[in-house]
Amino acid sequence: MVAAMLLFSSSHIFSTVLVLAGYWTPLWAQLASPGWRKPNITTAVADRIGTVNAAVQKTIDHIGTDGQFSDADYLIPAIFYSQLAGFDVATSSNQHHDLLARYFNLAQTASSNFANLNVSVSFFDSALADGQAPLASLYVTTAVSDPSIAGLSTGHFAILSALLAASTSKPDYLSAAQLSITFMQSHWLNPQNIILDGISGRSNDSCSLSTSPQPYDSGMAIEVLAILVDITKDSAYQRLLTSLVEAAILSPAWQGANGIISNQAHGSGGDLFVVRGLSAAYSRNATSSSLKEYIKAYLAVQYNGVLDLARSSGSDTYGHWIGPAATTFNSIDQTSALGVLVAAIGLHNETVQTTSSSGGGPTSSAPPSSSNTTLASAAPHPKSHTGAVVGGIVAAVVVTLICVGLLFWIRRRRQNSRRELTGPALDIPSVRPSINPPSTTTISPFTSPVSQSSSSALTAATPHARYGQREKHHQPGPSTSRSLSDGSRTDFAFIAEQAEPVPASITASALPTDELVRILHSRLQGQNAEIYDNDAPPPRYPGTDAGTSI
Repeated sequence: MVAAMLLFSSSHIFSTVLVLAGYWTPLWAQLASPGWRKPNITTAVADRIGTVNAAVQKTIDHIGTDGQFSDADYLIPAIFYSQLAGFDVATSSNQHHDLLARYFNLAQTASSNFANLNVSVSFFDSALADGQAPLASLYVTTAVSDPSIAGLSTGHFAILSALLAASTSKPDYLSAAQLSITFMQSHWLNPQNIILDGISGRSNDSCSLSTSPQPYDSGMAIEVLAILVDITKDSAYQRLLTSLVEAAILSPAWQGANGIISNQAHGSGGDLFVVRGLSAAYSRNATSSSLKEYIKAYLAVQYNGVLDLARSSGSDTYGHWIGPAATTFNSIDQTSALGVLVAAIGLHNETVQTTSSSGGGPTSSAPPSSSNTTLASAAPHPKSHTGAVVGGIVAAVVVTLICVGLLFWIRRRRQNSRRELTGPALDIPSVRPSINPPSTTTISPFTSPVSQSSSSALTAATPHARYGQREKHHQPGPSTSRSLSDGSRTDFAFIAEQAEPVPASITASALPTDELVRILHSRLQGQNAEIYDNDAPPPRYPGTDAGTSI
């Protein structure tokens, strides 16, 4: 029974230690591929900021006087503008404030007052998507002949609504963002928790769904949910967010075993919307701490892929994330890479390991002057888990041994206390009167039951010291001591002579003095009538007249 209890306690302690140490990970962390390429950041924050500044300047050099790129439509400049704003937020600066104000003024000339748009509410089919489309989604194009609803446009609308809700606290914006997410979840979420790319509104398509999953659809839904969780603290939104993050990170549809996104649906070798969505979930603390660490490791994989594989040597021009490196400037590839570089600025860690030429230990923040700062992550890296698990096991064993030792100590102490309280009474030999033998013994009056010239321990050499101290002397002359006759011998001496020797194993420390007195008194109580003569005078003491009848 005791062994079973100890086994249960040990297993419980071991599980508790692992949970507290953070090694009890969810299933999605267990499923992550150990082949992820470089799931940690090895550059300091200051160096990351410098890398972004150089890439931004390269991009600005290719913007025309109208604020547009010559090789892309209006979507790409809009993405770049958002990255300039994101950089200022990440660095707590207003470095690009004036530049953005000028770009926004130029953007208004591209479509003054949004003229020449062909789509209006009158063209909407109320039966489409159960009447939810006008409030929650947007059409693919402005062409009247194609009323399909696109994931890309709907995602942008949902993100805009959520950001406005967060910045203004107006319920209209919040409602629009919530309706968009509800629409995506109801119509575009497949069994693998991937958001599909749209739904056809053509009369002969029967509201068919897109069968080609794109990472940006899930990425935009993740960003919206991260903002909604931050605003509403709704657990249902958080559960949906967790499932979408899991699916997006593990989906083989747009990444290989090394974990680098390689989607090329829109001409880019990566996908900045997945990165942007995961960055929002990370920065807004919209997930559990373990999932947040997992997101950080995944973003680190993308960051290192962009730096190592997409950037041309000696240049700030970027190509596909999985390679090859760029040979010429492409606004789509450049802004896609910028999304990763900006997101990596905010990937701070509480346990930063700083390596310098003079050596050093862990520090609590990333120093801007160091270029060898390693951000420890909870990535599913096989080497990191080995040390973590071993450390957890060692800690559990130590705690278990301490607890077992404490249990034995408490049990032993209780047994000793119980033995002292309920143990057998001391066997005191009975004292019977007998004929007084001749003796030359003298009595030292008023002495302690324990010798005054030695310690309190009763040994075999002094077995009678328990009842009265007795000293042996050569018979002195009348002037120094007086021999005791049979008639003048004290009762104490008689008792001490007749008592049987006390075993050597019994020591004075076994029983306190008051207990010894009590036992002696009880033994003598029944024999007082026979031993003592109430009419007899008290004994005579050597050198005094005490005991002499008057």
